[in-house]
Amino acid sequence: EIGDFINISFDLENIRNDAISVQSFKIDIPTHFKIIKKEGGLDKKEQTLSWRGSLASSEVKKFVVGLQAVRTGNTPIYIGKQYKVEKFTRKFTDPLEMEVYCDCLAVNHEVPDEISPGKEIQFKVNLFNPSYANEFKDVKIDVFSNIPFADQISNFYPVIDKRKSLILYDYKINVPVEGSFYYNLSMGYRSDYGQYFKINKHVSIEGETVKEEVEEVFEESSEEVNETPKVEPDEVEEVEKPAAENATEEEIETSTLDIAEKKSPLTIVVMVFGFLIIVGFVIGIIKFKKEQKKKEKEKKLDEKNLSKDTELYTFLILMFVVFLFSFASIPGITGFAVYRLTDFSSSLSMLGAIVVLLVLLLLVVHRKEPFRR
Repeated sequence: EIGDFINISFDLENIRNDAISVQSFKIDIPTHFKIIKKEGGLDKKEQTLSWRGSLASSEVKKFVVGLQAVRTGNTPIYIGKQYKVEKFTRKFTDPLEMEVYCDCLAVNHEVPDEISPGKEIQFKVNLFNPSYANEFKDVKIDVFSNIPFADQISNFYPVIDKRKSLILYDYKINVPVEGSFYYNLSMGYRSDYGQYFKINKHVSIEGETVKEEVEEVFEESSEEVNETPKVEPDEVEEVEKPAAENATEEEIETSTLDIAEKKSPLTIVVMVFGFLIIVGFVIGIIKFKKEQKKKEKEKKLDEKNLSKDTELYTFLILMFVVFLFSFASIPGITGFAVYRLTDFSSSLSMLGAIVVLLVLLLLVVHRKEPFRR
Protein backbone atom coordinates (compact mmCIF):
# COMPACT_ATOMS: atom_id res chain seq x y z
CA GLU A 1 0.00 0.00 0.00
CA ILE A 2 1.17 3.56 -0.58
CA GLY A 3 3.20 4.77 2.38
CA ASP A 4 4.58 1.33 3.21
CA PHE A 5 8.33 0.69 3.65
CA ILE A 6 10.05 -2.36 2.20
CA ASN A 7 13.61 -3.71 2.22
CA ILE A 8 14.87 -5.73 -0.73
CA SER A 9 18.07 -7.80 -0.62
CA PHE A 10 20.08 -8.65 -3.74
CA ASP A 11 22.86 -11.27 -3.86
CA LEU A 12 25.32 -11.14 -6.76
CA GLU A 13 27.29 -14.41 -6.91
CA ASN A 14 30.09 -15.55 -9.21
CA ILE A 15 29.44 -19.23 -9.92
CA ARG A 16 32.37 -19.56 -12.33
CA ASN A 17 35.72 -21.16 -11.49
CA ASP A 18 37.62 -17.95 -12.28
CA ALA A 19 37.24 -14.30 -11.38
CA ILE A 20 35.01 -12.06 -13.46
CA SER A 21 34.88 -8.33 -14.06
CA VAL A 22 31.40 -6.92 -13.51
CA GLN A 23 31.07 -3.99 -15.91
CA SER A 24 27.64 -3.01 -14.63
CA PHE A 25 25.12 -4.09 -12.05
CA LYS A 26 22.08 -1.82 -12.22
CA ILE A 27 18.77 -1.62 -10.37
CA ASP A 28 16.23 0.67 -12.03
CA ILE A 29 13.64 1.82 -9.48
CA PRO A 30 10.33 3.16 -10.90
CA THR A 31 9.05 6.50 -9.63
CA HIS A 32 6.30 4.68 -7.72
CA PHE A 33 8.98 4.21 -5.04
CA LYS A 34 11.20 6.58 -3.10
CA ILE A 35 14.71 5.32 -2.36
CA ILE A 36 15.25 5.53 1.39
CA LYS A 37 18.54 3.68 1.82
CA LYS A 38 21.18 1.72 -0.10
CA GLU A 39 23.84 -0.66 1.21
CA GLY A 40 26.67 -2.67 -0.30
CA GLY A 41 28.50 0.15 -2.13
CA LEU A 42 25.72 1.07 -4.53
CA ASP A 43 25.95 4.40 -6.36
CA LYS A 44 22.76 6.43 -6.86
CA LYS A 45 21.82 8.57 -9.87
CA GLU A 46 18.21 9.68 -9.84
CA GLN A 47 16.20 6.41 -9.72
CA THR A 48 19.07 4.13 -10.75
CA LEU A 49 21.37 2.25 -8.34
CA SER A 50 24.56 0.77 -9.76
CA TRP A 51 27.77 -1.04 -8.88
CA ARG A 52 30.84 -2.25 -10.76
CA GLY A 53 33.85 -4.24 -9.68
CA SER A 54 35.28 -7.74 -9.71
CA LEU A 55 34.14 -10.98 -8.12
CA ALA A 56 36.41 -13.89 -7.26
CA SER A 57 35.29 -17.42 -7.89
CA SER A 58 32.24 -18.30 -5.69
CA GLU A 59 32.26 -14.79 -4.15
CA VAL A 60 28.88 -13.32 -3.17
CA LYS A 61 28.25 -9.57 -3.12
CA LYS A 62 25.26 -8.48 -1.00
CA PHE A 63 23.16 -5.36 -1.54
CA VAL A 64 20.20 -3.98 0.41
CA VAL A 65 17.77 -1.34 -0.89
CA GLY A 66 15.14 0.39 1.26
CA LEU A 67 12.09 1.77 -0.54
CA GLN A 68 8.87 3.58 0.31
CA ALA A 69 5.81 3.21 -1.92
CA VAL A 70 4.49 6.63 -2.90
CA ARG A 71 2.26 5.99 -5.94
CA THR A 72 -0.18 3.35 -7.02
CA GLY A 73 0.53 1.15 -10.01
CA ASN A 74 2.22 -2.01 -11.20
CA THR A 75 5.66 -1.20 -12.60
CA PRO A 76 8.50 -3.74 -12.36
CA ILE A 77 11.92 -3.06 -10.85
CA TYR A 78 14.44 -4.01 -13.53
CA ILE A 79 17.73 -5.61 -12.46
CA GLY A 80 20.47 -5.54 -15.11
CA LYS A 81 23.79 -7.42 -15.00
CA GLN A 82 26.67 -7.11 -17.44
CA TYR A 83 30.06 -8.78 -17.18
CA LYS A 84 32.85 -9.78 -19.53
CA VAL A 85 34.30 -13.24 -20.10
CA GLU A 86 37.35 -13.18 -22.34
CA LYS A 87 36.20 -11.15 -25.38
CA PHE A 88 32.50 -11.81 -24.84
CA THR A 89 30.14 -9.52 -22.94
CA ARG A 90 27.17 -11.14 -21.26
CA LYS A 91 24.03 -9.16 -20.46
CA PHE A 92 21.01 -10.18 -18.40
CA THR A 93 17.94 -8.23 -17.32
CA ASP A 94 15.35 -9.57 -14.90
CA PRO A 95 12.10 -7.88 -13.82
CA LEU A 96 10.93 -7.86 -10.22
CA GLU A 97 7.17 -7.30 -10.15
CA MET A 98 6.07 -4.80 -7.48
CA GLU A 99 2.44 -3.68 -7.25
CA VAL A 100 1.43 -0.69 -5.15
CA TYR A 101 -2.25 -0.40 -4.27
CA CYS A 102 -4.33 2.16 -2.40
CA ASP A 103 -7.18 1.93 0.08
CA CYS A 104 -8.56 5.15 -1.26
CA LEU A 105 -11.67 7.16 -0.43
CA ALA A 106 -14.96 5.51 -1.32
CA VAL A 107 -18.41 7.01 -1.93
CA ASN A 108 -21.23 4.63 -0.97
CA HIS A 109 -25.02 4.98 -1.23
CA GLU A 110 -27.79 3.07 0.52
CA VAL A 111 -31.38 2.43 -0.64
CA PRO A 112 -33.92 -0.25 0.33
CA ASP A 113 -33.80 -3.51 -1.60
CA GLU A 114 -37.35 -3.00 -2.88
CA ILE A 115 -38.60 0.28 -4.29
CA SER A 116 -41.61 1.29 -6.38
CA PRO A 117 -42.93 4.50 -7.96
CA GLY A 118 -44.42 6.83 -5.35
CA LYS A 119 -42.93 4.88 -2.41
CA GLU A 120 -41.08 6.76 0.31
CA ILE A 121 -37.50 5.47 0.83
CA GLN A 122 -34.44 6.41 2.83
CA PHE A 123 -31.63 7.56 0.53
CA LYS A 124 -28.19 7.83 2.09
CA VAL A 125 -24.76 8.77 0.69
CA ASN A 126 -21.56 8.64 2.73
CA LEU A 127 -17.83 9.22 2.21
CA PHE A 128 -15.46 6.72 3.82
CA ASN A 129 -11.65 6.42 4.21
CA PRO A 130 -10.96 2.67 4.57
CA SER A 131 -7.18 3.04 5.00
CA TYR A 132 -5.46 2.24 8.30
CA ALA A 133 -2.25 3.94 7.17
CA ASN A 134 -3.10 7.03 5.10
CA GLU A 135 -5.12 10.19 5.37
CA PHE A 136 -6.16 12.16 2.30
CA LYS A 137 -6.06 15.91 1.74
CA ASP A 138 -7.67 18.71 -0.26
CA VAL A 139 -10.93 16.83 -0.82
CA LYS A 140 -13.19 18.79 -3.19
CA ILE A 141 -16.75 17.57 -3.92
CA ASP A 142 -19.24 18.73 -6.54
CA VAL A 143 -22.81 17.37 -6.59
CA PHE A 144 -25.35 17.74 -9.39
CA SER A 145 -28.77 16.30 -8.51
CA ASN A 146 -32.51 16.82 -8.82
CA ILE A 147 -33.08 15.17 -5.44
CA PRO A 148 -34.22 17.77 -2.87
CA PHE A 149 -31.36 19.20 -0.73
CA ALA A 150 -28.82 16.75 -2.22
CA ASP A 151 -26.39 19.50 -3.19
CA GLN A 152 -26.54 21.35 0.13
CA ILE A 153 -23.27 19.97 1.54
CA SER A 154 -19.80 21.30 2.24
CA ASN A 155 -17.80 21.00 -0.98
CA PHE A 156 -14.30 21.11 0.54
CA TYR A 157 -12.60 19.12 3.32
CA PRO A 158 -8.92 19.85 4.12
CA VAL A 159 -8.29 16.36 5.55
CA ILE A 160 -10.12 13.04 5.76
CA ASP A 161 -8.49 11.06 8.56
CA LYS A 162 -7.83 7.31 8.62
CA ARG A 163 -11.00 5.18 8.94
CA LYS A 164 -13.20 8.28 9.03
CA SER A 165 -16.74 8.37 7.57
CA LEU A 166 -18.76 11.45 6.55
CA ILE A 167 -22.47 11.55 5.71
CA LEU A 168 -23.08 13.53 2.53
CA TYR A 169 -26.85 12.93 2.29
CA ASP A 170 -29.40 11.16 4.52
CA TYR A 171 -33.06 11.97 3.75
CA LYS A 172 -36.36 10.30 2.97
CA ILE A 173 -37.49 10.79 -0.62
CA ASN A 174 -40.47 9.66 -2.70
CA VAL A 175 -39.59 7.59 -5.74
CA PRO A 176 -40.89 9.58 -8.76
CA VAL A 177 -43.94 8.15 -10.50
CA GLU A 178 -42.75 9.61 -13.79
CA GLY A 179 -39.22 10.36 -14.78
CA SER A 180 -36.25 9.66 -12.49
CA PHE A 181 -34.03 11.01 -9.76
CA TYR A 182 -30.32 11.36 -10.45
CA TYR A 183 -27.39 11.94 -8.13
CA ASN A 184 -24.07 12.79 -9.81
CA LEU A 185 -21.00 13.32 -7.66
CA SER A 186 -17.48 14.32 -8.73
CA MET A 187 -14.66 14.29 -6.15
CA GLY A 188 -10.92 15.00 -6.34
CA TYR A 189 -8.28 14.60 -3.60
CA ARG A 190 -4.57 13.96 -2.95
CA SER A 191 -2.51 11.50 -0.98
CA ASP A 192 0.22 12.51 1.48
CA TYR A 193 2.74 11.81 -1.31
CA GLY A 194 1.21 14.13 -3.90
CA GLN A 195 -0.66 11.65 -6.11
CA TYR A 196 -4.02 12.95 -7.33
CA PHE A 197 -7.17 10.83 -7.39
CA LYS A 198 -10.62 11.46 -8.83
CA ILE A 199 -13.98 9.69 -8.44
CA ASN A 200 -17.07 10.16 -10.59
CA LYS A 201 -20.21 8.49 -9.21
CA HIS A 202 -23.61 8.44 -10.96
CA VAL A 203 -26.76 7.08 -9.28
CA SER A 204 -30.20 7.07 -10.93
CA ILE A 205 -33.52 6.02 -9.34
CA GLU A 206 -36.31 5.22 -11.78
CA GLY A 207 -39.37 3.08 -11.20
CA GLU A 208 -38.25 -0.06 -9.44
CA THR A 209 -34.58 0.10 -10.38
CA VAL A 210 -31.49 1.85 -9.03
CA LYS A 211 -28.49 2.16 -11.38
CA GLU A 212 -24.97 3.04 -10.33
CA GLU A 213 -21.84 3.89 -12.30
CA VAL A 214 -18.48 4.60 -10.66
CA GLU A 215 -15.35 5.82 -12.42
CA GLU A 216 -12.04 6.14 -10.57
CA VAL A 217 -9.03 7.96 -12.06
CA PHE A 218 -5.51 7.60 -10.66
CA GLU A 219 -3.08 10.27 -11.83
CA GLU A 220 0.19 8.73 -12.92
CA SER A 221 3.59 10.26 -12.12
CA SER A 222 4.70 13.06 -14.43
CA GLU A 223 8.26 11.76 -14.16
CA GLU A 224 9.53 9.21 -16.59
CA VAL A 225 9.93 5.69 -15.30
CA ASN A 226 13.39 4.26 -15.91
CA GLU A 227 12.97 1.02 -17.77
CA THR A 228 15.62 -1.38 -19.00
CA PRO A 229 14.80 -3.41 -22.13
CA LYS A 230 14.11 -7.04 -21.34
CA VAL A 231 16.83 -9.50 -22.37
CA GLU A 232 16.13 -13.19 -22.40
CA PRO A 233 18.12 -15.22 -19.84
CA ASP A 234 21.30 -16.90 -21.08
CA GLU A 235 21.51 -14.53 -24.00
CA VAL A 236 25.14 -14.13 -25.03
CA GLU A 237 26.39 -11.50 -27.43
CA GLU A 238 29.89 -10.83 -28.75
CA VAL A 239 30.79 -7.19 -28.41
CA GLU A 240 33.05 -5.71 -31.08
CA LYS A 241 34.11 -2.15 -30.43
CA PRO A 242 34.23 -1.01 -34.10
CA ALA A 243 30.66 -2.21 -34.65
CA ALA A 244 29.49 -0.24 -31.63
CA GLU A 245 31.22 2.87 -32.94
CA ASN A 246 29.56 2.44 -36.32
CA ALA A 247 26.16 2.12 -34.66
CA THR A 248 26.79 5.32 -32.76
CA GLU A 249 27.69 7.17 -35.96
CA GLU A 250 24.51 5.91 -37.63
CA GLU A 251 22.43 7.10 -34.67
CA ILE A 252 24.07 10.53 -34.85
CA GLU A 253 23.41 10.78 -38.60
CA THR A 254 19.77 9.75 -38.12
CA SER A 255 19.25 12.29 -35.35
CA THR A 256 20.77 15.05 -37.48
CA LEU A 257 18.50 14.15 -40.39
CA ASP A 258 15.42 14.19 -38.15
CA ILE A 259 16.31 17.65 -36.87
CA ALA A 260 16.85 18.94 -40.40
CA GLU A 261 13.50 17.54 -41.52
CA LYS A 262 11.72 19.23 -38.64
CA LYS A 263 12.82 22.77 -39.64
CA SER A 264 9.70 24.84 -40.10
CA PRO A 265 9.05 27.18 -43.09
CA LEU A 266 9.33 30.12 -40.69
CA THR A 267 12.88 29.04 -39.80
CA ILE A 268 13.82 28.89 -43.50
CA VAL A 269 12.34 32.36 -44.15
CA VAL A 270 14.30 33.79 -41.22
CA MET A 271 17.53 32.18 -42.48
CA VAL A 272 17.02 33.57 -46.05
CA PHE A 273 16.18 37.02 -44.67
CA GLY A 274 19.30 36.98 -42.52
CA PHE A 275 21.43 35.92 -45.51
CA LEU A 276 20.07 38.80 -47.63
CA ILE A 277 20.81 41.28 -44.83
CA ILE A 278 24.43 40.05 -44.63
CA VAL A 279 24.86 40.26 -48.44
CA GLY A 280 23.41 43.78 -48.50
CA PHE A 281 25.70 44.82 -45.67
CA VAL A 282 28.79 43.52 -47.53
CA ILE A 283 27.75 45.27 -50.77
CA GLY A 284 27.21 48.50 -48.84
CA ILE A 285 30.70 48.30 -47.34
CA ILE A 286 32.27 47.67 -50.76
CA LYS A 287 30.39 50.62 -52.30
CA PHE A 288 31.35 52.87 -49.39
CA LYS A 289 35.03 51.93 -49.84
CA LYS A 290 34.85 52.74 -53.57
CA GLU A 291 33.29 56.15 -52.87
CA GLN A 292 36.02 56.89 -50.33
CA LYS A 293 38.75 56.01 -52.83
CA LYS A 294 37.09 58.18 -55.50
CA LYS A 295 36.90 61.17 -53.14
CA GLU A 296 40.53 60.73 -52.11
CA LYS A 297 41.58 60.60 -55.79
CA GLU A 298 39.63 63.80 -56.61
CA LYS A 299 41.11 65.51 -53.54
CA LYS A 300 44.67 64.70 -54.69
CA LEU A 301 43.87 65.95 -58.20
CA ASP A 302 42.50 69.25 -56.82
CA GLU A 303 45.61 69.73 -54.71
CA LYS A 304 47.81 69.12 -57.77
CA ASN A 305 45.82 71.64 -59.90
CA LEU A 306 45.95 74.20 -57.10
CA SER A 307 49.71 73.91 -57.04
CA LYS A 308 49.89 74.53 -60.79
CA ASP A 309 47.52 77.51 -60.52
CA THR A 310 49.67 79.01 -57.80
CA GLU A 311 52.76 78.75 -60.00
CA LEU A 312 50.94 80.39 -62.94
CA TYR A 313 49.66 83.23 -60.77
CA THR A 314 53.17 83.86 -59.50
CA PHE A 315 54.53 83.97 -63.05
CA LEU A 316 51.89 86.46 -64.24
CA ILE A 317 52.46 88.72 -61.23
CA LEU A 318 56.22 88.78 -61.97
CA MET A 319 55.51 89.60 -65.61
CA PHE A 320 53.20 92.40 -64.53
CA VAL A 321 56.02 93.85 -62.34
CA VAL A 322 58.33 93.70 -65.38
CA PHE A 323 55.65 95.54 -67.33
CA LEU A 324 55.50 98.30 -64.75
CA PHE A 325 59.29 98.59 -64.62
CA SER A 326 59.61 98.70 -68.42
CA PHE A 327 56.84 101.24 -68.72
CA ALA A 328 58.41 103.51 -66.08
CA SER A 329 61.88 103.41 -67.78
CA ILE A 330 60.80 104.60 -71.28
CA PRO A 331 62.52 107.94 -72.20
CA GLY A 332 60.25 110.75 -73.09
CA ILE A 333 57.67 109.98 -70.37
CA THR A 334 57.66 112.84 -67.92
CA GLY A 335 54.58 113.68 -66.06
CA PHE A 336 51.59 113.28 -68.44
CA ALA A 337 53.21 113.85 -71.87
CA VAL A 338 54.64 111.13 -74.16
CA TYR A 339 55.84 112.47 -77.56
CA ARG A 340 58.73 110.33 -78.92
CA LEU A 341 60.64 107.12 -78.40
CA THR A 342 64.35 107.65 -79.24
CA ASP A 343 65.86 104.65 -77.52
CA PHE A 344 65.51 101.28 -79.28
CA SER A 345 65.86 99.24 -76.09
CA SER A 346 63.14 101.25 -74.38
CA SER A 347 60.88 100.60 -77.31
CA LEU A 348 61.57 96.87 -77.02
CA SER A 349 60.72 96.95 -73.28
CA MET A 350 57.51 98.75 -74.07
CA LEU A 351 56.62 96.12 -76.65
CA GLY A 352 57.27 93.32 -74.14
CA ALA A 353 55.14 94.98 -71.52
CA ILE A 354 52.29 95.35 -73.97
CA VAL A 355 52.52 91.63 -74.90
CA VAL A 356 52.34 90.61 -71.23
CA LEU A 357 49.35 92.85 -70.71
CA LEU A 358 47.60 91.31 -73.73
CA VAL A 359 48.22 87.78 -72.40
CA LEU A 360 46.71 88.75 -69.06
CA LEU A 361 43.68 90.26 -70.75
CA LEU A 362 43.16 87.23 -72.99
CA LEU A 363 43.31 84.83 -70.03
CA VAL A 364 40.83 86.89 -68.04
CA VAL A 365 38.40 87.39 -70.92
CA HIS A 366 38.39 83.87 -72.40
CA ARG A 367 38.59 81.73 -69.16
CA LYS A 368 36.36 82.20 -66.17
CA GLU A 369 38.45 79.56 -64.37
CA PRO A 370 41.65 79.87 -66.39
CA PHE A 371 43.83 77.77 -64.17
CA ARG A 372 41.51 74.82 -63.49
CA ARG A 373 41.27 71.67 -65.55
